Amino acid sequence: MKTEVGLIGKGVWGKNIRNNLLKIANLKFVIGKNNNFLSEIKKNNIKWIFIATPNITHYSIVKKCLEKGLNVFCE
Repeated sequence: MKTEVGLIGKGVWGKNIRNNLLKIANLKFVIGKNNNFLSEIKKNNIKWIFIATPNITHYSIVKKCLEKGLNVFCE
């Protein structure tokens, strides 16, 4: 059974990570950094979040995800 994951980031690295996640995981959503990712996380009951946003946004996104108890991969 594949792990349910989400991806935040639709840029170059987001696309690369997306392509790989499609092979190894159940990718529930891909959203941009400006979307409400917390509602997507809650709605999809994921275990892992992959973050491929600009470096300046990493801290706030990672902090919120860790507070929700998610496993985080940050590019």
